[in-house]
Amino acid sequence: MVRNRIVLVAGIAALALLLIGLGLFFGLKSHNGQDARSNTLELARSYAERGEYEMAMELLNGLLIQNAGDREARRLLDDVLLARKRAEEAQKSHQAPEGPETASVDLASEDSEGDSLSEDEVEQRRAEEKRREEQRRAEEKRRKDQQKAEEKRRKEQQRAEEKRREEQRRAEEKRREKQRREEELARQEAERQAAETAARKRERDKRIREFNRYLNDARQAIENQDWPRAREMAARARETDPSSSEGWATEGDAWFLEDRKNAENRRRARAAYQEAVNRNPDDWESYFRLGEIALAERKRSEAEDFFKEALRLNPQAAPAWFELGKLQYRSGRYEEARGSFEQVSRLEPDMPGNWFNLGLSCVKAGHPRAAEEAFEEGVKSRPNHAAGYYELGKLRLAGNNSVQAAESFTMAVSLSPEKEQYWRSLGAACYANGNPEKALEAYERALTLEPANGNALNNMAIIYLEQGNAQEAWSRASEAVRQEGGNAVYLYTQGEAAEKLGMSSQAILAYKKSAELDASYSKPRINLGVLYDEAGEHEKALEYGLEALRIEPDSTTVWNNLGKAYLHTGDNSNSVLFFDKAARAEPDNAEFRMNLALALTELGENYQAIEAYRAVTALNPGKAEAYDKMIRLQLTEGDRAGAAESLDKLKKAVPSYPGLAELNALMP
Repeated sequence: MVRNRIVLVAGIAALALLLIGLGLFFGLKSHNGQDARSNTLELARSYAERGEYEMAMELLNGLLIQNAGDREARRLLDDVLLARKRAEEAQKSHQAPEGPETASVDLASEDSEGDSLSEDEVEQRRAEEKRREEQRRAEEKRRKDQQKAEEKRRKEQQRAEEKRREEQRRAEEKRREKQRREEELARQEAERQAAETAARKRERDKRIREFNRYLNDARQAIENQDWPRAREMAARARETDPSSSEGWATEGDAWFLEDRKNAENRRRARAAYQEAVNRNPDDWESYFRLGEIALAERKRSEAEDFFKEALRLNPQAAPAWFELGKLQYRSGRYEEARGSFEQVSRLEPDMPGNWFNLGLSCVKAGHPRAAEEAFEEGVKSRPNHAAGYYELGKLRLAGNNSVQAAESFTMAVSLSPEKEQYWRSLGAACYANGNPEKALEAYERALTLEPANGNALNNMAIIYLEQGNAQEAWSRASEAVRQEGGNAVYLYTQGEAAEKLGMSSQAILAYKKSAELDASYSKPRINLGVLYDEAGEHEKALEYGLEALRIEPDSTTVWNNLGKAYLHTGDNSNSVLFFDKAARAEPDNAEFRMNLALALTELGENYQAIEAYRAVTALNPGKAEAYDKMIRLQLTEGDRAGAAESLDKLKKAVPSYPGLAELNALMP
């Protein structure tokens, strides 16, 4: 009981002590306004009252680390340590304490009664105070060191700033001194120039006037083609002002323009122009003339370099672009040439020949539309340029614009009627736009200029064949072959004319020669196949038909002719195969359908043959032979109603068909 009372008294004393501490805390808080510190002390007391001594000690230690001289925090920490010790002793005595409040009260009571700590506690407290004091001193030392370092850094920055300002001041002084010296020199130079004697100035002005007079006289002499005087005046200009490039350049013109083809003139001109560019490296005209000289001597690479240098110095120099474009065209660089001529068209749209050259470059570079536009601009700027109309006509003809092509060629022949190829091209354009008579007239004019022109003769033969004049066609084609016996096309035309005249042997001979000359020419092989098939030589027909198939594997004409050859050789399966391919490729071709029907009939495929004949009559209602064969097949297959219907259609479509009586007799 006594021990319990002691514990109770100690707890009451501790509580009292805590309450006294709380009163002191709140008084100090309100007085000093240190909210953070006060809140921490209050929270520590709260933990202590609940018996959470470690939490309270941790908060108080934090305050003491910040300020080792905080006596209030130190006293409260001592109280918490004492309360914790009393609570631990109560637990060791196996007597459960009555709770945190009891311990606190006991602690407060003991403290209030002046109970002293044990020697161990006092020693522990002194050690703690010593540790905290050392920690405080270390922190104080750290702060002082930090302040010293900051002060040192600040002083160094100040010294650096002072040094920078000093250097800036000195630099400004140097600049002002330099400016002063320059101004002084400028003043002295102005005084020197002002002090120049009037006699010297008059002398200089006199030399300038003499130089300009000599130079103008030299240029005027060049315009008058008075070459010796031009060179004499240019030499006097050079002597008057040896540093000027103009005198040398003008002397170069006097030599070069007198005779570009003369090697000695070019040599002297080149030397003069070289002297000019040595004195004035920006003299683009002299570089341009050096390029012309190199071009005249067939030094294309050197000429191109000179032209490019002239253009580097003056990109607006249209003549240099023009000559560069010609060089590029001649070396096969058509796209580059196109670009150069386009530059000229922007700088000098009316430069003679440029639009024409641009058109030729576009043709070679694969730009037909741009070429046509260039030639159109060309004939606008040069309406008497026959070659421009001719090139424009060729482009229009190639673009299937035969009417405008004929107009262009008509202009060409009106300006240059002596050009055989202009007349020949006019003939081709007239033929293409459906005017064969005009075409024949043009070809005749071409032949008057060049009687042995095989192209004109052959084209005339083709026109005569289309007009049904096989004899004239044979004559023209034979003449073409006589002029150019190695031309496969002319031999083919001759074969066609012979075939029309019924001269099969001559036709076969011409076709064979044509085929021998050109292994990739299918037309003579096709016609040979037809001729041999009609002559009953079906194996030869098959041979040439297969050669034609190798050259033109997708030709419906070749398929149809092979179908005939196979049909006549009794190979009905292959016959049906090729006729069917032709009919499928051209479903509206009644001839192909009819041939397929005949082959199916020979093969015994009656039902398919009937359908094929029906397709023929749908495409060509007047094809009586198709009705006839279809009716007979329908009767063979017992389709009397179908046969009767087909017969009625035949009577309506071809009432005059001679076989109607026989077909009526076959009807049951």
